[in-house]
Amino acid sequence: MAHTLPSGLTALMSWIPHLSRSTLAFLHGRHHYASVTNLNKGIEGTELEGKSLEDLITTSAGDASRIGVFNNAAQV
Repeated sequence: MAHTLPSGLTALMSWIPHLSRSTLAFLHGRHHYASVTNLNKGIEGTELEGKSLEDLITTSAGDASRIGVFNNAAQV
């Protein structure tokens, strides 16, 4: 099960009084997208593939060899 980027910015629009539309588009379209992509690459072919985000975070927390998985899962 690959993790996916939720489509649309609808849920993020409530932040517009505090952040600009272009900032939200960047965060969603580039930053968040990169986290999802890097997470999927980091777990592909491992025993972590197919786990939920919660399981990925709890499994990789405190494990220096899985810091990339932890960081990307937490960002997602």
